[in-house]
Amino acid sequence: MLTTAKYPDLTAHQKKIDQIFNDAAATSIEGKVGFDIFDQKMNSNRHDNIKLNHGIAGVAKITEGQNFPEASGKEGHLLTLQKSQYGADIIVTKQNRLYDEYNEVEENVKTIVDDGINKIDQSLADILSNGFSTTAYNDVYGESITPVGGNGKSLFSAAHTNGATAATFSNLITKGATKNPELSYEALVSGRKQGFMYKDPNGINRPIEFDTILVSPDLEDLALRLANSDHLPGGNNNDVNPFKGRFKVKVWSKLAMTAAGVDTSKQWYMYSSNLVKNTFKLFWAQHPKLSKPQEFNPDANWHYLFDYLYSRGFGWAPYIIGSKGTNQA
Repeated sequence: MLTTAKYPDLTAHQKKIDQIFNDAAATSIEGKVGFDIFDQKMNSNRHDNIKLNHGIAGVAKITEGQNFPEASGKEGHLLTLQKSQYGADIIVTKQNRLYDEYNEVEENVKTIVDDGINKIDQSLADILSNGFSTTAYNDVYGESITPVGGNGKSLFSAAHTNGATAATFSNLITKGATKNPELSYEALVSGRKQGFMYKDPNGINRPIEFDTILVSPDLEDLALRLANSDHLPGGNNNDVNPFKGRFKVKVWSKLAMTAAGVDTSKQWYMYSSNLVKNTFKLFWAQHPKLSKPQEFNPDANWHYLFDYLYSRGFGWAPYIIGSKGTNQA
């Protein structure tokens, strides 16, 4: 007998889709290194400013009866970023709902969320991978990106300016006269010293302890041996590894190749886990979100809109140093 069909309503359907989305997002975000090293902030600004404030200095001896000396600070370059929106339409057809095809719907939601999260992660990794040049590159969304900071320099430069004084600094790793050395014990020694000897624009030695080695999967084995072996890899048996336990090793799969297909697997980096977020900035207007669809559409489909809005960039960059791993400038 023909009776009125009892189709699932939007409320029940929405609850199931929401759960699928939340589970997929949590799984996809897990282990993404970019979210660990970028400072994340939420705001409603169309444009985001990264202003280089180099702090203040001026502590001096005070003689009896003397006024306290006034501390002075220095401000440098300004970088302005513009947020962009990214998203996709996930369609649930009438047939999907009628035949209770939630396996297909679940897979569609999972894969589009994973696509979005991985593209965000790649867009962050590409800031590092393309950080040795000021030449524009195409990012994971196909946009042209000019990889410079507020001082007009690439992320990794031998002559970073500060916009306040004539002082410069380098965050390129060297090993003696060799620029961009391959990952090695000697290169780690040089990088550690470079951090400890850093001077800020006020001329004050503000030592930076690089405690983390960041590599692509190609260099994971070597990095772990350099960081954790009792003895120096490739050395004599009595060559104790003084760095054992000094470094954490982070492996970021997106560093192996840029979104444009350039092999960057030999590049490697050292950073301060306490300070690196002072360099890398990620501004959200909206986290990845799945919007509730309208129940009535001319095509009888329900359209779930998955989207997010963000900007990303880098500011003052002494808290990370990098090498192309080529043994060449």
